[in-house]
Amino acid sequence: GSNERGILSGRRIGEGEVPTEMQLNFLSKKANLQPGQKVYTEGVAKGTSTGVFPSGIFLGTVKSFQARPLDGQAIVEPAGDLSTVEDVFVVVGAK
Repeated sequence: GSNERGILSGRRIGEGEVPTEMQLNFLSKKANLQPGQKVYTEGVAKGTSTGVFPSGIFLGTVKSFQARPLDGQAIVEPAGDLSTVEDVFVVVGAK
């Protein structure tokens, strides 16, 4: 129900534990996402026509949204058990 774009991230709480929520950052302050809205992969990557990631993969459900001074952030409940994930894309460091 929204064309918002953001970056979804999360982290393990401790050894063997799986996060119960993730953060969807860099949204518009006016996004006004509502609890229960679904979050899916977009399937695009800058500079490509086909994208790097498949589109339409269900990632999770919005739990809450807050507008921050520069952007918006949604808290997202993961769609599945992340402890079973075998392949991931990892972003290391900032340029």
